[in-house]
Parts: sequence; C-alpha cells; structure tokens
Amino acid sequence: MTEEKRIYVLVAKTVQNPLGVRQVCKEPSLDILAPIAETKTIIQPPGRIAAQCAHVVSKMRMNLLISKLNSQSPPPTFIRPSAAEEEITTIILSVPDSFQLEMYSNLFRRWRVDFYGFYDENEDYGFGKVYTAICTVPVFRRDVYGIVDYLPLWDGK
Repeated sequence: MTEEKRIYVLVAKTVQNPLGVRQVCKEPSLDILAPIAETKTIIQPPGRIAAQCAHVVSKMRMNLLISKLNSQSPPPTFIRPSAAEEEITTIILSVPDSFQLEMYSNLFRRWRVDFYGFYDENEDYGFGKVYTAICTVPVFRRDVYGIVDYLPLWDGK
C-alpha cells in the first residue's frame, strides 16, 4: 500500500487579540507573540472554526492550482475541471490558542513544511486581522512526524 499525501489543518479554539511581540533571544534573534494590556481571548464557536478550516484549505488549494498553471509554458487557455477535483484526505487538528498556532507555524517553517495561514477580520475579534488557522500543502505523514503527532483531532466543540 502506498502512502497518500494529506492536508493537515490546525485551527485555534480561542484567539487572542490584539497581541504584541516580545524578544526572547537576541542571538539568534527570536521574537514571540505576547499578550498586552488590551489583549482579549475570544472563543471561536464551532461554526466559525469550521469556516476558518474551509477558508485556509481553499486558499492553499487555489494557490497550488495557480502555481501549477503558471509553471506551464505557455499557460493554458482552458482549465480542465478535473484539475480542481483531486481528492486529498484532510485532517483537522485543534490547538488551544493563537500562541500555539504561532508555535506550530514556526515548527513548520523550521522543518520546511510548506503551509498557508488564514487571518480573519471580524468585528467579534476586535481591530485588525486575527490568525485563526493554518494548513499544510499535501504532505506525507512522515513530513510532519514529530510536529503534529500529539495534537487532538478537532471535535466540533
């Protein structure tokens, strides 16, 4: 049996906004997200979490499709509908908050796992855009081994 590629989505149950940045190490430079006096924690309702997952996966798949089309020379004048119908297993995992979402983003960067993030702008979150979900491009399980192994599946709650 051959191993299939999967899309891994990580979505935050709560988001914090606004956030500041704190430097934790000068050499090498390392900054982390940090709460400030105005920071509020917003619990994302299940319907909104599901929407965040859909948004980030849609963003990733559209970018992959555009990248694939732009790499063809000359670019096609017609796109076959089958190009958008590739079936890929999607695993949705839950992280507790914005800080964990940022930590996993940094792990993906460190291990060179390509991923996309989604920022939502909604009055319930307050001013600005809030980082709500990330997803990998289709990868083999071994590509994220040791990164997402202990995250729970999102349970809809």
